Amino acid sequence: MRQPFVRELVLMSLLLFAANVFAKQSGTSELEKLFTEASSVLCQDVEKTDSLAARLLDLAEQAKEISYQARAYKLMGDNASCQQQFQKAIHGHGRAVQLFEQAGDDEFTIRSLVNLSNSYLKLSKTDSALAALIQAEMINRRLKSDFMAAQIYLVKASYYSDFSKNDSVVFYSLKALELAEKIPDESTINRAVITLGAAYYQNEDYQLAIRYFRKSREQLLSQANQANLSIVNYNMANSYTALNMFDSASYYYQQALESPGVEGNKFLQAYFYEGLAEMQGRMGLFKESVANHLKAIELCIEVGEKRNLSAAYVNLSEVYLKTGQTAEAIRYARLGADVSQEIEFIEKESDAWWMLSNAYRASGRYKEGLEALHKFYKLDSTMLNQTKALQISDLNIKYETEKKENEIDRLAQMGEIQALQLSQQRYLIIGGAIVLLLVIAILVLYYRQRADRQAQALTQLEQKALRSQLNPHFIFNALGAIQNYMLQNKPQDAASFMSRFARLMRQILENSREDFITLDEEVATLENYLELQLLRFNNSFEYELTVDEAIDAEEVSIPPMFAQPLIENALEHGLKGKIDGAKVKITFRQEGEYVLLTVEDNGKGIASEVKAKEGHKSLAGVITNERIELFNAGLKSKIRLIVEDLTGVGSSGTRVQLMLPYREG
Repeated sequence: MRQPFVRELVLMSLLLFAANVFAKQSGTSELEKLFTEASSVLCQDVEKTDSLAARLLDLAEQAKEISYQARAYKLMGDNASCQQQFQKAIHGHGRAVQLFEQAGDDEFTIRSLVNLSNSYLKLSKTDSALAALIQAEMINRRLKSDFMAAQIYLVKASYYSDFSKNDSVVFYSLKALELAEKIPDESTINRAVITLGAAYYQNEDYQLAIRYFRKSREQLLSQANQANLSIVNYNMANSYTALNMFDSASYYYQQALESPGVEGNKFLQAYFYEGLAEMQGRMGLFKESVANHLKAIELCIEVGEKRNLSAAYVNLSEVYLKTGQTAEAIRYARLGADVSQEIEFIEKESDAWWMLSNAYRASGRYKEGLEALHKFYKLDSTMLNQTKALQISDLNIKYETEKKENEIDRLAQMGEIQALQLSQQRYLIIGGAIVLLLVIAILVLYYRQRADRQAQALTQLEQKALRSQLNPHFIFNALGAIQNYMLQNKPQDAASFMSRFARLMRQILENSREDFITLDEEVATLENYLELQLLRFNNSFEYELTVDEAIDAEEVSIPPMFAQPLIENALEHGLKGKIDGAKVKITFRQEGEYVLLTVEDNGKGIASEVKAKEGHKSLAGVITNERIELFNAGLKSKIRLIVEDLTGVGSSGTRVQLMLPYREG
């Protein structure tokens, strides 16, 4: 099962930071005393904090003190965050931003925007979170505070962790760490180290993650403020669990539960018990795992934490399935699907339907299992599309922001030049500038339109290529094979076929988004495709797939989606009708600046195929040629396609060779 808490690690770390903001000691007025007192008990005594904040707001409104009205709303927002009431937190922080801006307090405006963005992230409102961060960055350009820039970078890291873009998480965490060490600020340094560890955890580099978590733990143990210690202990436990080092994992789960501030924090306890339960399930301690899952569920319901609740339901379903209690497995998987759908947690809803499919199959309810499987595929595809759309939206926002800034700088420079030369060359400069701008505008418009046409053509062609790989006839036959296995009461064969089919669909969808993929990934996709075709054609052909030993398949990358259409042609056309000894051979080897792909079959050859298919063009072949032309327009090393008819030289069949450019590293 997927780990449910990785995303929360970064966000909770930032939440604990918000709970430890110190009040400014700028005076002895009653308003300042109230603010200081409320800040000192923030997140420790929520009722007292709310009471003091309400009193502060009332007195500040009577005195018409906008700054203290803003501080009262900020306290309310921070206190709501500590209680996991993020909609209420958004209201408090949003009102605080408005009032701090009105009062001209840039620092506290940025603090409130950072916390506002964090609350939006907790509710998966990523567009609103990014908008708040951009506003904070704009204000900090005026304030020029390294401390506030570091806080913004940390929330940016949290934002990108939502999309599992760990390269961006590492980038912004390192920028925050660099600024924090320059100030220096121990709290920010520690949170940046925690965030880096979480990013490496998501990358499944658990040893490196442990190294960062251990560094953070050592820092915290030497400090008086150990607010993040429980999170670091939990991170350590998760990492050791992933490495199957269960003794170390058990120790750090216990340390997490016994860390300062956890005893009265049911939200943290719920996550920690859930992590402990997952580890025990992996160890085969099913009785203990069920008990801790139920404890986590009870705590989640009590504090209203539905994200962890959905994960706990699905994980408990898996434990019951392992122990043969299919009725309970179905019950909790359904609960997980319902809660995930309610909070729009698509990833966990997808897991829930996968568990339901397995549980129904185990109980002999194959029709319901197939329906659950269809819902899983639909959600899995939705996740891929959403991630791509969010990435495009993020790039558009960055592009527009940078374009406006460059335009301002450009106009300012032009203004200075014109001011210096105005007395002598006023008309000449204005006329020349107008002509120059017109020429530039025409050139920019021309190249932009050409680029747009090329981009549109590439998009359409990639969609065609994807459709050619997701051949409806192949998909229909594959699903039919699954249904036949079920009807023939062969659940193991059906499960094996479903697993391969699901993996192939995921591989094709993921590869279609990349310009280059590693040769290792391409080979894995082709092997999965060929194994499914073997099942489809009842093992009526043999295949051989080899990679030259001189090529490091993990380091060499090639353009995706070129090999599969050629193999499809060999199977569907070249070998069609061949009864005995049908074979297709696929090889990759390095040839100078290229990786040479060879697809060879022992079928009837090109001449026979052309004669049989006169008047008909292969869709896969047409799309491949179009993609080659479009790729070659932007490549130094051109893709080349060579087709040979082997008939008449003592053998039969067709050999297709494709010279593909490659990248290393």
